[in-house]
Amino acid sequence: YAADKHGGETMYPKDLKQRADVNRWLLWEASIWFPCCYVYFVEYIVKPLLGAQPDEKVIEAESERFHNCAGILDERLSKSKWLCGENVTIVDFAVAAPMHLYKAQKLPLDKYPNLQRWMTEGMEHLDSWKKTKRCGREAASQQAGQPDVRTTVNYIKAVDGLIELYFYESEKTKDIHEPGDAPVEISVSDGWPYAKEFSIDKQGFSLHSFSTNHNDWEDEVAVQNAFYLEVVEFLKQELGAKRVLVFDHTIRTEKNAQKKLTDEENTSQRTPVML
Repeated sequence: YAADKHGGETMYPKDLKQRADVNRWLLWEASIWFPCCYVYFVEYIVKPLLGAQPDEKVIEAESERFHNCAGILDERLSKSKWLCGENVTIVDFAVAAPMHLYKAQKLPLDKYPNLQRWMTEGMEHLDSWKKTKRCGREAASQQAGQPDVRTTVNYIKAVDGLIELYFYESEKTKDIHEPGDAPVEISVSDGWPYAKEFSIDKQGFSLHSFSTNHNDWEDEVAVQNAFYLEVVEFLKQELGAKRVLVFDHTIRTEKNAQKKLTDEENTSQRTPVML
């Protein structure tokens, strides 16, 4: 109904022969593909969420059917971009839905390059797909032992009007609040399972694995002379950067955090947020 009403000529084709092909795949998905993927979904996602262990015997029993089904899809997708031709249709959404958590489901897709291409370069790049995937991501993160973490960040409280900062002792400074006097509870989510979806061109950032042996974060000189050099070399290697500009005010030390508001030395280095 939704496709007929809003999908134009291609989402649920008006041409009877093309529509018959879509209907054929819809029936196949509902009767064979969905129950097959659901086994992996239950064993590797639902059971861990409920505190139970996956039954590998159940997975082993389903393995042959999965590979048969995945092979059918892979062969079909070797002939066209989408399952029913060169335009995306409702059958693509139907077939993708049971496998949308394919990583957490541990679906064995390595032998099916066309199926992988269709999912990762096709479905996952559709705006409509991205908008509706959040709940699934949260479930996958919980299943993988990566639940959202609740923490408190100390923002600066809102004020009714503009205030002035005085970097000297004055009667007017008595009512000025300190930075970080408005604690707000937030949720922090693990982004690593979706690192491939982030890009500098589209999201404005990307995720890369970086490790360091530096551990003396209170020694600002050491941070500048040792740690910064590691970061610079890392960015040059990962992103091809020729020059890297480092802002010193990113150093957050306990010493700077304890400064009074009236201390005008290195004001940009005060800790605005404490995790």
